[in-house]
Amino acid sequence: MRNLLLALIFGILIGAGGTYVLLESGGLESQIFAPFNSNSLVKISEASAQPVFSPDAEEFFVSQIDSAQKTIDVEMYTFSNKNLISALERAKERGVKVRLILESRIDSTTNIATMKTLKADGIEARWATITYKLTHAKLMIIDGKKVIVGSHNWSKAAMTANREASVYIESEKLAQEFLGEFEKDWELGTPN
Repeated sequence: MRNLLLALIFGILIGAGGTYVLLESGGLESQIFAPFNSNSLVKISEASAQPVFSPDAEEFFVSQIDSAQKTIDVEMYTFSNKNLISALERAKERGVKVRLILESRIDSTTNIATMKTLKADGIEARWATITYKLTHAKLMIIDGKKVIVGSHNWSKAAMTANREASVYIESEKLAQEFLGEFEKDWELGTPN
């Protein structure tokens, strides 16, 4: 199970951007380097991680959104899942600061509809920068301490029908690494 989790994290970090990650567990250490845009070393000794697989992931994602107390930052390729939209709306109503970056260059009206809905609810949202060929990230940072990153788009099919794999990580250090990249993309994004 430990090797499966390490392989999952490795694959996600390669797809998500890349960094050095040192995982410690029971005196064992594994170092992973996924080169792209960061050469920082994040030492994680007090982290918890859980693989999240679909089908049947929607309830987990909704529960994590519902657990947020201060902030939710989402960067997503495609977003059409009504239950996740509702969960973000509830978070906003609770006083959680919600920010969303969505890809605009896909042949889909779903992101446009989602953007309009969430903006009408007062949620801060931007279109992804055109600096990259595509923003294919599937990422949520909760309260600057927890991260879910992986292959899950926020569609009904990804949550309930497709085989998807993501990892949920409780680590403020790693969450801050992801938040740093999110902030860069937020600044480059286009307000709707």
